[in-house]
Amino acid sequence: MDIVVKEKPAELGWQEITAILHQAHATRRAQGLVYKASYQDTAETIKRVGNGICLVAFIDDKPVATTTLKFIERKAWYCGHKSGFATQTAVLPDYMGMGVASKLHKLRMKICQAHGASELIADTSIYADDIISWWLRMGAQIVGWDSFTGTNYYSVIMRIPVGSKRFSNFKCKAMLYLSMLKTILLKNKSGAVRPWAKPLLKLKAAFK
Repeated sequence: MDIVVKEKPAELGWQEITAILHQAHATRRAQGLVYKASYQDTAETIKRVGNGICLVAFIDDKPVATTTLKFIERKAWYCGHKSGFATQTAVLPDYMGMGVASKLHKLRMKICQAHGASELIADTSIYADDIISWWLRMGAQIVGWDSFTGTNYYSVIMRIPVGSKRFSNFKCKAMLYLSMLKTILLKNKSGAVRPWAKPLLKLKAAFK
């Protein structure tokens, strides 16, 4: 079995990429977890890729997995000046456990290195134990919590250093618990800002 991973070829339609996302995340829907990738339309898939890179894994010329890699330049508690951000990652159920995700990840890390990224960032539901375990095996550290619109869960933020050092265990735990407290206080699990917090956030934005 030959797994080929490359940037999405022009002849592969975005409808096919969206179909992979839907099929792969259907099991999450069955678990009661609403990932945006489980229901988004093709236009949203394209929008979420934006100016990023859509990678696709093929087995016998059949597209069986995908991931999007974007580069963000912002300072946050968990990232440096330039970070790779992994999103819209999906492997068709019949092809899981075959090393497809690892092949995607290997190319993703190689691209991060070529772009001079400090780290690779990813997030997933706090209840997705298998996904979290996979990222930890890849060398990720859990560095925070957040909540995003279009979902129904709180998320963990995971970080793999690329052009930087790993964080100490103490720093990871401190960032995790502080961000957990901040997230729960300011947002619900669907990413909506709590009513009492809206004036506070507006005031904060005014001083930026």
